[in-house]
Amino acid sequence: MSQYSGKVSNWYRYRLIRLWITFYEGRCFTGRKLEVRGDCDNFQDRGFMNRVNSIRVESGAWICYDHPDFRGQQYILEHGEYPEFQRWNSHNDHMGSCKPIRMHGEHYRIELFEACNFSGQCMDICDDCPFLQSRGFSKSCINSVRVYGDGA
Repeated sequence: MSQYSGKVSNWYRYRLIRLWITFYEGRCFTGRKLEVRGDCDNFQDRGFMNRVNSIRVESGAWICYDHPDFRGQQYILEHGEYPEFQRWNSHNDHMGSCKPIRMHGEHYRIELFEACNFSGQCMDICDDCPFLQSRGFSKSCINSVRVYGDGA
């Protein structure tokens, strides 16, 4: 049986919640911080000044702007750590707004089946899985696959 429960729309909401970027006033992730999980058109509206010296992109890819309202110089940041503003190719510590980059095909779910015609043991995959057996899929062979999502 499939381990997936709930509607696909609930799963979409789960994936969107996982978008996450954290801005820090100080270098090397020190000082006050601002955590963002979606569009943020003005850091000051959230009580955070426009000075950013380090950034952690926990998940997703982001486009950041050095002015509020998605204006000014743009910076594309992918998953990783940026301990000082030079690491994202900025010439200063100004940052005023950001939003996640939404790509076609970002929502997906894969069903793996041990037998042909979508039968037998089934496992759902919604994220990277380097070793199926660690998730409880005990079969060594996959014979059919279903892919769901906006990119399928």
